[in-house]
Formats: sequence, structure tokens, C-alpha cells
Amino acid sequence: MLMTKTLAVSAIKNGVVIDHIPAGQALYLVRLLKLSDRNKQVTLAINLKSGSKGYKDIVKLEEYRLTADECAKIAVICPNATLNTIENYEVTDKSKVVLPDRIDDIFPCPNDKCISNHEPMSASFLIQEYRQGIRLRCHYCNKCFSQEDALPLR
Repeated sequence: MLMTKTLAVSAIKNGVVIDHIPAGQALYLVRLLKLSDRNKQVTLAINLKSGSKGYKDIVKLEEYRLTADECAKIAVICPNATLNTIENYEVTDKSKVVLPDRIDDIFPCPNDKCISNHEPMSASFLIQEYRQGIRLRCHYCNKCFSQEDALPLR
């Protein structure tokens, strides 16, 4: 019996693919990066089977290059994500995201009493690797949060 391989998501000619997004987080990532505001194709694949992680999401961005700020935001939301640069349907560069030391204005501080939630200022977090994940320490209230506790409901 001849087996044929099919793609679950169509290829892009030029752009970037954000791979290994934890299942269910692609929509949050699209909103955070304001990708729906572009006039180019954005392809989402949600809950794809993954050999190592069970399930994952993928975001494909046609004719797009990520900024350093966008890469930092992706790293905080999806610390194990992979960025694939695509040129003429071929992967020309593959890299893991790199956690920044600090991230500003990505989401509010989970501490209701934090000054950043009551004054006209953006929340700011210091990023610390912690066991298998990350911890976020608020610059203003100095409280520490797990990634899951800090992320708003998706």
C-alpha cells in the first residue's frame, strides 16, 4: 500500500513560521502581536499532533519578519517556540526564541495592589528561568509570578 504524505497547513513562499507554540496559545499570540491588523496572510494551526509535546499550535506569517520586540514577547509566552525563516518555500534559518532579561507592556501585573494597575504606567517584569519554566518578577511590586499566573485568560 502506497502512503502519501499531506501537509496539515499549506506552505508559504516567504515569511516566518512560529512553531512549537503550546496548544491553545496561538490565538493569544496573534492578538498580542496584532497580527490580524496586517494585510498579508496569517495562517493558524491549532492542536496539531506533535511527537514530543502531544499537541502544539503553529502560526505562519506570509511576507513578514519579526522584530526583536516581537521575538521577546513570543519568548515570554512560548519559551520553547522555534522561529523558521522561509525564503522561496525553503527554511533558510531556524532558531529558538531567546528569553529577554526584562519585558514591558505585555500584560498587567497579576497583583491587584501593584501601583502599575492604578497609575498611568506600563507593567514591567524581570524574567528569570525557573525549573522547567520561567518566573516573572514585577519591577514595581517585586512580587514573583509563574508564567501561567501572569498570563491573562486566553
